[in-house]
Amino acid sequence: MKAEIEHYARQDSLIHRWDARWKLASLIIIIFTMAAVRRTEVALASLIISAALLMLCRLPLSLVMRRMWTLHIFLVPCFIILPFTTSGNPVSIGPVSISMDGTIFALTLYLRALAIVLASIALLYSTSMSLLLRAAERLYAPRVLIQVTLLTYRYIFTLANELTTMRWALATRGFRSRMDWRTYRTLANMMGMTLVRSLERTDRIYRAMQCRGYNGSMKTLHQFATRPSDYLICAACLITAVLLLLADTCKIV
Repeated sequence: MKAEIEHYARQDSLIHRWDARWKLASLIIIIFTMAAVRRTEVALASLIISAALLMLCRLPLSLVMRRMWTLHIFLVPCFIILPFTTSGNPVSIGPVSISMDGTIFALTLYLRALAIVLASIALLYSTSMSLLLRAAERLYAPRVLIQVTLLTYRYIFTLANELTTMRWALATRGFRSRMDWRTYRTLANMMGMTLVRSLERTDRIYRAMQCRGYNGSMKTLHQFATRPSDYLICAACLITAVLLLLADTCKIV
């Protein structure tokens, strides 16, 4: 079982060919800048920039829409709560009075969240997780954190596959999930067995890594190489981040 990210990370585009170190550093700066903007116009500009990044990645529209649907579950309540709970500039719509400041704040929050998520999708879906973590290590991220994250990411799918196998085994034996103590006891036994097998697998993995000369550092076949185009894209991202901050603070838009 592989993550959906790994399938799209093998495509070919300008963002995919971008050196992972420069990509990670530049897009993190862009994302933090988008999170810091407060004006609605600048948040809208951030969303347009993120959409342009996605277009450069050539990701399927259906994939992006699925991720956006999940995000809207958390964002839609903002339009329900903030216009009625934020004070300032009340506007009457029939018998209902809403705050214009709260509506603008909800819209800004919505645009900013969309921009951040789209930029994150462009980053994650254009680079394999192992290469991305390797780039983070080269950017002096804590080595222990990188190792734990990589192993967790690698084996969470293995454990999910084992859970699926155990569910199939229960189904072939006539097990049907019901709201009774027998179901609860069976599911508890299944989870306990999964944890025991996970512990045993962890010990085997550690011994196998020691046999292969593991010394606490990541080893990959990929060789990082910076090209002139990497510098150009990085410079464009930095200029974009500075312009967003200037537009947000100096109100030049």
